[in-house]
Amino acid sequence: MLKRVLKCQKFSARHLLYRNESSANVYIHWPYCNKICTYCNFNKYLNTNVDHQRLLSCLLTEWRVLSDRHQITSADTIFFGGGTPSLMHMDTIEALVREISGSKGALEVSLEGNQGDLLGKMSSLESAGVTRLSMGMQALSDKDLLYLNRDHSVAQSMDCLQQSLTTFPSSTSVDLIFGRPGQLVSDCLEEVEMLAEMGISHMSLYQLTVERGTKLSKQVVGGHVRLPEEDMMADMYLGAVECLKKKGLARYEV
Repeated sequence: MLKRVLKCQKFSARHLLYRNESSANVYIHWPYCNKICTYCNFNKYLNTNVDHQRLLSCLLTEWRVLSDRHQITSADTIFFGGGTPSLMHMDTIEALVREISGSKGALEVSLEGNQGDLLGKMSSLESAGVTRLSMGMQALSDKDLLYLNRDHSVAQSMDCLQQSLTTFPSSTSVDLIFGRPGQLVSDCLEEVEMLAEMGISHMSLYQLTVERGTKLSKQVVGGHVRLPEEDMMADMYLGAVECLKKKGLARYEV
């Protein structure tokens, strides 16, 4: 991964159980998606017949039980991950932020999302308590987005990024996948440079990996898809590190 230094850290409920301090970094997983990406092996389900009110009630109950049991009086950060947390209702996000932040008030609240869900919603997200947006752009090629089974286009991504930079100018992050089928080193570095020049404060760069049980795995094993050679992917990674360094985005995690 290539990232600029970021305060927010992910903690699942299991991590929370073993914290002895009076504060916590809270990770909330929203496992529902409109489409299943070909490479994803996370805990996820298609977004059908979701009972938002019941899920909110369950999440609030879990927070209250865990914070009481472990004497957690406040949260330092909240991270909404997934799945696709941008599919959450705004009132659900707002209720969770209000409950978890408690008397502490303002804190860092990050939300991952897909561009198709986020367009035109920046002010609503900000009003709900979100202070940082992490956009799953993944590729700047419509052909590759279609192959990865993403539910947005490059045009939507760029429009959404502009909107996010207006509302969250110093706290907009993007995710980008390299090592995609047919991708050249020059293709990868062109995407990295284009995004860095737009003024983002953080980038997560992931090598496309083959995870067992995914559609991508079946395609690779069946010989229908070939990923770039290891040396080429190494060149993509090292070239991206250098490019981002020049743009002021320092690597801090691998």
